[in-house]
Amino acid sequence: MYRICCKLKALTLGLESFNKKHFSEISVRAKCAKEELDAIQLKLDKHALDTNLQDKERALCLNSSSLSRAEESLAAQKSRIN
Repeated sequence: MYRICCKLKALTLGLESFNKKHFSEISVRAKCAKEELDAIQLKLDKHALDTNLQDKERALCLNSSSLSRAEESLAAQKSRIN
């Protein structure tokens, strides 16, 4: 039983650090990602054939959408608690 408790404590510490790394200040990170995406899209309007900008936009779009989904999920979880 002692081994199980030690393993669960170690797992808890790992999960806490994972949570802080990936989900801390999710609203701020989502807003920043959206602003970066908007800036790249403005640049892309002026230079439509620039493949580097296209690649950056694609990556930022994926990042922004994943952060938005995580933010929505957090809001849904908070609404169930309260």
